[in-house]
Amino acid sequence: MKKKILLLIFVLTAIFDTLSTQVVTSFVMPDSIFSGSIYPTIKDLVLDKNNNVWVATIGGLAKLNSNYEVEAFYKQENSGLPHFFCQALAVDTTNHIWIGTAGEPMAEFDQNTTWLIHDPYYDVIGIKISENNNVWFHSWNSGVAYFDGINFEWYNTQNSSIPSDDIYDIEIQNDSVIWIATINQGLVRYSNNEFEIFDTLNSEISSNVIYGIEIDMNNKLYCGTDKGLCIYEGDQWQEMQELNDNLQIEKCQPVFVDDDNYVWITSFNNNSDQMLFKMNGENIDLLNLPDNQYFIRPDRVHNNPILAIGNGKYITYSQTLNSGSIIEFDFSSRVQNNNYNHQVHVFPVPAFGDIFIISRERDISNIKIFTLGGVILEEHHLENLNTYSINLSNFKPGLYWLYIEYVDQSFEIKSVSKI
Repeated sequence: MKKKILLLIFVLTAIFDTLSTQVVTSFVMPDSIFSGSIYPTIKDLVLDKNNNVWVATIGGLAKLNSNYEVEAFYKQENSGLPHFFCQALAVDTTNHIWIGTAGEPMAEFDQNTTWLIHDPYYDVIGIKISENNNVWFHSWNSGVAYFDGINFEWYNTQNSSIPSDDIYDIEIQNDSVIWIATINQGLVRYSNNEFEIFDTLNSEISSNVIYGIEIDMNNKLYCGTDKGLCIYEGDQWQEMQELNDNLQIEKCQPVFVDDDNYVWITSFNNNSDQMLFKMNGENIDLLNLPDNQYFIRPDRVHNNPILAIGNGKYITYSQTLNSGSIIEFDFSSRVQNNNYNHQVHVFPVPAFGDIFIISRERDISNIKIFTLGGVILEEHHLENLNTYSINLSNFKPGLYWLYIEYVDQSFEIKSVSKI
């Protein structure tokens, strides 16, 4: 086991050596779309087929242009919305917007003048739409349902074998299999009118509390739980305990699969440090988060998409105590890793006391040590040295980031494990 852990640490170090940069920008939404709430909150967002960004807020439904400026704002007074508190969004194949509202029915908007109210399906908190335009949706305490354009079908604990009516997330696989994440009864697969349950008693899933699920292009299912990440592929569960331990992953939620088949995952650890990373097999990128923002939190927010908006850009949302924001990750001018291969070496790995940093090609001007959540623990200003040592004796066991800046203002990020 010790050899496996040391091997994984070595692999993780190699993985994070390839960490690349991105520009992160926060666009604060105007107070007007929150209807004067003392806690401005964005609940969901979606990109339509005309590249408009639709934002569900606690004050109504906003339509944004490419600069994240509000072009239209819909409330009960000027639309067919059944309630001003919007909490779930989806776009169907005809470019209609589907809206789940708090305590009220689900609405469908054709983006012109027609609003359809789908009664009696109340308090919808999540909506997914299949390629054949079936609309699947769920709520906290009423199970899951779908609409095929003509008829509705509802599944709950009273009329089916679904184990729970409390649902965190749903995901559609190959237009025929529906995966259902329950709050406390495990993962459910619905296919051919049958429900199959995966829980800690009959499978190797790590927990029955499922915060979110995503399926990549290879039909590999990523499952986020309150005990870390687990993966299901080919009717087998993959053991992820070492990865969870080394990255200090506890509560986590897969939220998006991009065009490069990277799965974006958000997580929290014991210290409430938040982390956003994306992974594709053994390739992992840690993504920068804006300071002092409540980002996607698995145990508090249930519907948190990351959207690809083209040209290497992605958006999501967050909120502070004072504002709600759209967060943009811009990879369009990302630095190629091989341009900054300075052959810096950090050893020993894992570290017990001192670590040594040696740069073979260029002098180092600055070194910062971060937690996984991005908190700076130490900063060392160097006088253009190529060799340096740092004592980690007072650091708690775990994984940390080293931000190494060179005299030419380029940088590298290394991982170091303290045991």
